[in-house]
Amino acid sequence: MEAIAERVAIIRRGVIVEEAEPGRLVNMALRRIRVRFRHPVDPEPRAHLDGVALLSRDDDSGVTLQVEGEMDGLIKALAAFPVSDLQTEHHSLEEVFLTYSTGEKKEDR
Repeated sequence: MEAIAERVAIIRRGVIVEEAEPGRLVNMALRRIRVRFRHPVDPEPRAHLDGVALLSRDDDSGVTLQVEGEMDGLIKALAAFPVSDLQTEHHSLEEVFLTYSTGEKKEDR
């Protein structure tokens, strides 16, 4: 659908909750971020930023985070750590659809 659709509407409980181009939906939604640190660190205090959730700890030198919305706050928080690698992964359009159609958006909370 990402390749052929010009616009996508996501409907939850009979109401359109989002309508946009597929690429825009994917870019504005959730991201998975994998961070590897040069030295063991405790990123826990900085993982409690708005829109950021700690998904897993690989070991003392790596974490996987989920970020909703802009990355600015996370990037600024990570600046205090010796980061050796940072990978970002956008969710697929299917994952975005499932998040919107079954979950709550920020303004619904």
